[in-house]
Parts: sequence; C-alpha cells; structure tokens
Amino acid sequence: MKKRSFWRVGLLALAVGFSAADGFCAAKAAAGDSDIEVIKKLERLAGLGRKIVAENQELINDPAKEDKGFTAAMFSEKLTKYLLDEKIDYAAEVKKGGKSGKLMKQMMTAMGEVITEAQPLINTPGMGFKGFLPALFARKSFEAFNQKGSNIRGKLTAKIYRNAKNAPDAWEIKALDQFLGKDYPKGKAISETLKNDSGEKVLRYIKPEYYVGACLKCHGDPKGERDITGGLKEGFKEGDAGAALSFTALVE
Repeated sequence: MKKRSFWRVGLLALAVGFSAADGFCAAKAAAGDSDIEVIKKLERLAGLGRKIVAENQELINDPAKEDKGFTAAMFSEKLTKYLLDEKIDYAAEVKKGGKSGKLMKQMMTAMGEVITEAQPLINTPGMGFKGFLPALFARKSFEAFNQKGSNIRGKLTAKIYRNAKNAPDAWEIKALDQFLGKDYPKGKAISETLKNDSGEKVLRYIKPEYYVGACLKCHGDPKGERDITGGLKEGFKEGDAGAALSFTALVE
C-alpha cells in the first residue's frame, strides 16, 4: 500500500471539500432505508471515531512505546461498544443489510484502512508527536469512504479552518453561523433538501461539534501562540462550537 504523509496538519486539518455541485455515484436505497437515517448513523460513526483517536493521543505520541496496540481491530471493537452505548447495534445493522448496514460497514472499513496505513508512523520508536490527530483521521477516513461509491459523501468542516482546501461551502457557512449563535440549541443538526448548481436534488445535513479538553491544547488560549503542530491557537473556550460533520446525499 502506498505510504502517505501525515505531516503539516492541525487539529482542524479538515476533509477536502465537496460542494453541493459535486457529482455522485447514485445508489438506490433498500426498502425501509432513508438517507437521513443512514446519514445520522454515519455521523455517529465518524464522531465517535474521532473521539477514540482523541482519547488515544498520549498513547499514539508515546516515544517510549513501540507497538502501541492502536490497531484497526482495537479501534473497531471500541467503536462498536460506543455505538451500543448510544443504542446503535453495528453488528446487527451490518447483518440486516440494506443501505444502513452497507454504508456503515464502508465507513468502518475506511476508518480501519486509515489506521492500518498509519501503523508505521504510530509505532515509530523514539518519536513523540506523530501528527496523527483526530481531524487528520477524519479527513482521510472521509476521503476513503467517499471513494467507495454511494450517493452519500461526508466531510469535516469549520468556520475557522487551517487549510484553504477544507473551507466550508456557502450552505455550510450559513449553518456554521447558526451553530455559533449564543442561543442555538447545543448539538442540534440542520438538514435541508435543495437543488445543487447542476440542478440535482440533494439532501444536506450538518451537525456541530464542540471544543473540549485536548482540542484546546491547539485551539485554545493564548490566542496567537503557536501550538505543537506549528499552527496558531485560535483562542476557543471549552464548549465553543468548532468543527461540524457535514453530509450530502444525491436524492433520486
């Protein structure tokens, strides 16, 4: 497998943007499946996957330990447990089949591929900071998932970003502005069916994420100070709306 570089990234090094005008490989939904429900499950997979990578940053960056044990199998087991805590039975969904099971498996596979590819980096002895951050993991996972062929594509985006390729599109900017509002209900997603620039009917869905704990080491105070990645801290506070998980589905 071709080795990819994991350097020059920040916690908000986000996915390569896919605007509403992008083309999609259409896939018909199985009976009983709806794109919005599939997207909600994919969002939880992606969000909890980022959480697991965040929880294991000290392990990943431990220069004294060579074999970290942070493998695709370990990740999958932990993510499956987290999903069960939220009343989502991953194994049952996959066994049942249909669109939910198929795309959830594709997302899990994509995340596992990213972790497997990163094993030489993660297990490098004598090396501290690896640059294998939650945002990098999300970007690469969405890239892998988006290439697997379905009518749904995902990305991680933010109003304040560190890489111009990851800028939100016009629809996402409006949603992110709402998330930043003082009175906006925490954790509430926004969805809308509209036509893209090509005249195709698409379902847009975006859910906010918030800065907590380890995120603030790179994105908190003091604003303007360089963080471990070399980027400038943005001065965010605990609980501030930051990134968002965004999905676009081509509606048939």
